[in-house]
Amino acid sequence: MKKLVMNLLMVLALVPMAYADEPVIALPTGVEVKQGFVIPWENPENGLMNMSTATIMRTEEWDDIGKWNALWDGWMIDLAWAYDANTSQFGVMLGRHLGTLGKYLPISYPLADKVDITLYPIGVIVADPFNDPDVSGASGAGIIKLSLSF
Repeated sequence: MKKLVMNLLMVLALVPMAYADEPVIALPTGVEVKQGFVIPWENPENGLMNMSTATIMRTEEWDDIGKWNALWDGWMIDLAWAYDANTSQFGVMLGRHLGTLGKYLPISYPLADKVDITLYPIGVIVADPFNDPDVSGASGAGIIKLSLSF
C-alpha cells in the first residue's frame, strides 16, 4: 500500500513539470465539498461509513490530446473525513466525476444534469492518525455536492 501511495505522488509531481506551458491540472477557485460514503478495503463487512470530502486538485480538458481527454478529464484528488458512530478517519481519495465520459464518447447519463456523482475507485484512509495510525485502502462515492466560489 505504501508503494502505491508513493507511486501516485510521484506521478502527480511529474505531470505538471512535463507540460508546464499548459495548465492541465487546476486548483479550485472556491470550496467544493461533497457528502457520500466510503467502504474500507480491510474491513468491508462493517459496511459503509459516511464521508465528507473537499476537492484540492482536478484535471481539466487539454486541447492537445483531443478525444484522449476521455481518459484525462474529470479526475480529482479530494481530502476525506470518514466517520460512523464510533470512529473518525481521515484520508485522500482519487475520484472521477461520473458524467465526464459523456463529453467525449457517445454515452449519455440521464441524471448527470440533476445529480453530481463522483466515484472514488481508490483512496487511502488513516484511522487514529495522531496516536496509533492505521493506514488502509478504501473506495466510495460522493453524491451531494456544495460549491462556494470566491
